[in-house]
Amino acid sequence: EIKFVVLNRDYTETIASHKDWDTGPTTHSTIISGFMIILSRFLTSHLVDSITGTKLWSLFCLESIFAKNYQSASEVNEARRRVIFELAFFLDWPIKECPDCFSHWHESTKVPAQLLGPDNMKILYEHMSALDGIWPPKRSDDILPEQQCGLLTKSTTQALDDLEHPSSATPVTIYSFGKHGKKAQSIFHTAVHRFGTGRVDYILEEKSDCDYTTAN
Repeated sequence: EIKFVVLNRDYTETIASHKDWDTGPTTHSTIISGFMIILSRFLTSHLVDSITGTKLWSLFCLESIFAKNYQSASEVNEARRRVIFELAFFLDWPIKECPDCFSHWHESTKVPAQLLGPDNMKILYEHMSALDGIWPPKRSDDILPEQQCGLLTKSTTQALDDLEHPSSATPVTIYSFGKHGKKAQSIFHTAVHRFGTGRVDYILEEKSDCDYTTAN
């Protein structure tokens, strides 16, 4: 028996993860979007196994298990519990819970809009517009909140909107140093897009690690 687990990830995060592949983000996006069209055609035309009549594939939204997209640990833990239970039910696994599955989980700290730049983001937006109604594929029996997703997360949608409608707020640059600073910067960036920044437009920039010395 063959079953497919379809994982949907924010489109810009997917491209930013390997932005140097295929000579650069624009070509990489062109290739990825082509594969998404092919996959969508296959999935939408094969909802069930032609022999057994059972469900052939199920969709899950990766952003639904990212802690950065929630305001509390209890919220993300409940979402992850639902995803694992539904996944186990779909695959007919005997055990439907896994309390330690995310014990060593590491989330990406990359900020797509920052890594790709406004010019590439605009081109990616064109590619995503062409995928509207094609990806992600939909099926009526995928009913969990964690299965209702689009090409973009809310934070990336806001970043694209900022490109289309530049902010008139006062720019404030925040620098981060080293890997710990980069992680903190990512958390801050998520909070900015979730709660808004008012009259201040924060610009996040990375700097290499600094050597600190103490005066005698």
